[in-house]
Formats: sequence, C-alpha cells, structure tokens
Amino acid sequence: MLRSFRFGGVFGGLSGLSVRSLSKFVYVRLSGERVNVRGREEETLKDLLEEEDISIGACGGDLVCGRCQVYVDEAWKGKLPKPTEEEDETLETVYKGKDTSRLACAITWKDAYDGLVVYEAPQKPKKKA
Repeated sequence: MLRSFRFGGVFGGLSGLSVRSLSKFVYVRLSGERVNVRGREEETLKDLLEEEDISIGACGGDLVCGRCQVYVDEAWKGKLPKPTEEEDETLETVYKGKDTSRLACAITWKDAYDGLVVYEAPQKPKKKA
C-alpha cells in the first residue's frame, strides 16, 4: 500500500507539500449515496471530507460542538481508537447519537483505516423564528 509522505531532502523547497495515499474511506450520505474519500495520514476525517467539498456541519475541530458527528459502521467500531474523555462528553450531547457515533474532527486518518465506512448523521433542525 502506498503511504502518505512529505517531500524533503533534495526537494527541500517543496517541504510541507503532502501527497495523498491510495487508502480511502466511504462516506454514506443520508440519501444513500456513497462517496469514496481518499485518506492522508494525520488529517482528520472532517478535514478530508471538507477537501472533497462535503460539508458536515459548522465544526471548529475542537471536539466541543458535535456538529461533525458521523456514525461508524459496526464492522469498524472496535478497530478505531476509543473516544477520548473530551469526545465522549461531547457525544453525550449530540443530536440522535448512537453507540457508533464519533466526531469526524476526532478521528485522525491512518492508512490502516483503508475501507472504513462512516455514515452521515442528521443535523439538528434549526428552530423557526
């Protein structure tokens, strides 16, 4: 499997340029549409989804709002690191949370997650004025 890497050494002028790996995950929209998203080591699922123009809520990436909630496929539930205490606290407050709920801003991509499937979680409806 091709791994992500950063250019360096003789490409010193290109340091910081990042290359995506061939690993990917599947994001399943509420409509049932399946979108393949390529991974990049050390990027969060939230960032990877946004790079594909997939909006998952106005999340600031700091584990406090819960707007980037996704449902992890049952087959992957035990394969990802357990949520931190901070993520768990936020997950207790999310809209329509499940035991497979995770925050996309809390899952940092590893090529070992190749084939991961996550599902779009519904957003809390906005109150009418």
